[in-house]
Amino acid sequence: MELAGKYELLSGYFGVEDNTSESSGGYVLTIYADEKQVYRSDVVKPGNFPKYLEVAVEGARRLTIRTDWEETGIGDFEEVTVALAKFRLK
Repeated sequence: MELAGKYELLSGYFGVEDNTSESSGGYVLTIYADEKQVYRSDVVKPGNFPKYLEVAVEGARRLTIRTDWEETGIGDFEEVTVALAKFRLK
């Protein structure tokens, strides 16, 4: 996502849909600003409350948001929900 250095803060929530609550693995959210890791979540599983996050992105030209599966046991996920809804302008 192109930011063009116009934002200073990204905030929002990260969670996994409860419709796969029998799964024992989870997702990790990693955020990169200009290819440098600026945030990495703990493993988030179905049934966990969404995690609130705030990430400083001041001066960043490009933002990359990545989700990765963490195998912690047998399970089946179909989707992950990431709601990063608020960018604060400089």
